[in-house]
Amino acid sequence: MMNSDNIKRIYDAESKRYDALVWPTDFFLLKKARKELISDLKGKVLEIGIGTGANLPMYQKGVEVTGIDLSPNMLEEAKRKADKLDINLQVKEMNAEDLKFPDKTFDAVVSTLILCTITNPIKVVEEMRRVVKDGGKIRFIEHGKSSNRFIARFQDWRAKSHLAKHACHLTREPIEIVKSAGLVPTRIKRFFFGIISIIHVDL
Repeated sequence: MMNSDNIKRIYDAESKRYDALVWPTDFFLLKKARKELISDLKGKVLEIGIGTGANLPMYQKGVEVTGIDLSPNMLEEAKRKADKLDINLQVKEMNAEDLKFPDKTFDAVVSTLILCTITNPIKVVEEMRRVVKDGGKIRFIEHGKSSNRFIARFQDWRAKSHLAKHACHLTREPIEIVKSAGLVPTRIKRFFFGIISIIHVDL
């Protein structure tokens, strides 16, 4: 079973080469989506599973970003990136299922490609809602099962080995996870054969 210790071990080991591994996907599929998701956010923003900081170039100047992750090695990479970009980033090693922040702390909470990894994604979305202010924003870019049946069958076939290697569930349904946590999306956009979902929740 994939637990938080296993996830931490896998991402600690991949931290130095992670950006190179995901560069093609980021450049061709996600760069525009990240900008669309993040560029209008203001104030205090919490980023769940910040990883190496792929979203950092998309934030406006003056935004106060707090990034959490299970992997301290990933957080080190994110901090180095933020220093180069002159972005106000605080990092904390933390499990997103138990956020160590008071209720209604942040103006926005961001999750990109995280619901596929964490042990209890519904609990994480509930925690995201708890720490965001009334009138705030919750934003997701997530991947899940394709709407193309042939690709979906391939994902089913690859799911077990992919999880063991990358701590990533290929076939989770992010839109259903968000709804199951009690949130009502205000905007949903799916692309790349229905695999990638951009989800906006405006409170």
